[in-house]
Amino acid sequence: MAAVGQPLTFHLKALLFSDSVRTIDPNSILVDVREAEDYTREHIPNAINIPLGAFIAGKRGPEENGIKAGDLDRPITIYCGSGFRSGLAVEHLRKEGFRDLRNLGGYQAYKNSQK
Repeated sequence: MAAVGQPLTFHLKALLFSDSVRTIDPNSILVDVREAEDYTREHIPNAINIPLGAFIAGKRGPEENGIKAGDLDRPITIYCGSGFRSGLAVEHLRKEGFRDLRNLGGYQAYKNSQK
């Protein structure tokens, strides 16, 4: 049941996100594309940080953080603050030839699912 003042859809999204986190392939590379300050403050356990701006600009490529060209078929799960930047990162990696990509969505939904 939704808490007073919170729409039911908010709780459904949090539940779906929580289920998504539980079903992440253990071989998946979990990538947080938020800024380093946000990642340092809090992040999903085992996530690596590749800020979207540096990532897309080519200043800090995925291979510098554990994603190698040989990982083209390895599952890669990406999240950000709301889901928008992670969607851009998924499209960027898809163009680079990576095939098993998943946009997990936003960190806030993860945080709310842990309550």
